[in-house]
Amino acid sequence: DYPGDKLFKDKSPMLALDFKSALPVPMYTNDDGSLNLASMYPLDYECKPDLGPKVYAAMASKQDDDHHGSTRLHMDMADAVNIMAHGRALWHIFRSDDADAIREVLKRQSDSADPINSHKMYLTPGLLKVLEGKGIKPYIFEQTQGDCVFIPAGCAHQVSNISSCVKIATDFVSPQSLKRCARVATEFR
Repeated sequence: DYPGDKLFKDKSPMLALDFKSALPVPMYTNDDGSLNLASMYPLDYECKPDLGPKVYAAMASKQDDDHHGSTRLHMDMADAVNIMAHGRALWHIFRSDDADAIREVLKRQSDSADPINSHKMYLTPGLLKVLEGKGIKPYIFEQTQGDCVFIPAGCAHQVSNISSCVKIATDFVSPQSLKRCARVATEFR
């Protein structure tokens, strides 16, 4: 993740402005968007979370039963928008309502108390078939250069880079996701 040590807008102010101007649906995704509830934190609030943006760069990963993707299965406390600057990636995004059923199935495959939030599991084609046998199917799609992916809060997801990738992402809190944000926040405690 870049930057790891400070806010993006403090580390690269011009790049942060360029990214902000490129965001789709700015009323939701901009840090000062009128429908981004995170924009309502007081400016001097000392515990204000770093919602991004962040830049991610990673090499390609194989999509088979012996490899573990680029970004392992997890869910975020906030909504996110992820923009592909370079490369191609395969996404698996599950409905938020499937989270408990996914955990139940994967607990048999994992030594972790929470196979989603542990960031230790990548759902291989074999594990995806096990979930499908239980009626749990993700949305699967390819992201290419210039594509934006929106990930709602509380939706388990994973990514496998088809080629080396550079992505930039930021989080936001939409009014539609507020209940899911609160639920996921309690899971992380």
